[in-house]
Amino acid sequence: MYLYINKRAGLNSNILFFSLKNGQTSEYKLGQNNECIINQADFINNQEILVSDNDNQIRIFDAENLNKEKYLRNCSHCVNHCAISNHVIIACLDQPLILGFDRRDSRPFLTLKGHVCNNFVAQFDPMDSMKVATSGEDKKCLIWDLRKHQVPFDQVEAISKPFYNILYNNQGQLICIESDDFVQIFNLENSKLYQVIDFFGKCGGCAIYKDKMYFNLQSHRKTGLFEYNLINNIKF
Repeated sequence: MYLYINKRAGLNSNILFFSLKNGQTSEYKLGQNNECIINQADFINNQEILVSDNDNQIRIFDAENLNKEKYLRNCSHCVNHCAISNHVIIACLDQPLILGFDRRDSRPFLTLKGHVCNNFVAQFDPMDSMKVATSGEDKKCLIWDLRKHQVPFDQVEAISKPFYNILYNNQGQLICIESDDFVQIFNLENSKLYQVIDFFGKCGGCAIYKDKMYFNLQSHRKTGLFEYNLINNIKF
């Protein structure tokens, strides 16, 4: 198992790793184009790394050897983020359409039509690998069932700004994070809003570990990493 945090953004076709074991950093260059911006670099089962970039590419590398490129897909627009489950890749591009690829084939096998602006993030539901949530510049988070993907079956509306980050927790809830102020926690079982958190500041990201949520926040009051406890909603 890798003891690393992977920093997503690289401005010169590079990604940066931080070791949780000894605090050391390692930088790797993934291409010759120094103007290529890496939008995403995430581990896949600690064995591979999924990369999206502004050169309109989706790439998968061997985590042990970043010179070994195992998958390449050239797209029509910049790739902002991808989610992968088994062999299915859902790609958010600088366009309203969201594309689905089978990593065993370079051709898209589905298109999700629902957003009206550029798309930011996709996340698979850990409870059901055929369901995926996507967010876009249109201030919506759309929830899809890939078995009948013609239209989304549910959605969450932003309060103020678009959702730049979305993720699932282990309680069947979808967490939708606006760039400024608001986080909405959406209960997927009954399609109801469970909680709204107002930070009165900017939220740079969120991570979940066991029964806790961690937010990277910047506000006029405080700046830093904030910890929240997850309460099992079965008790309510």
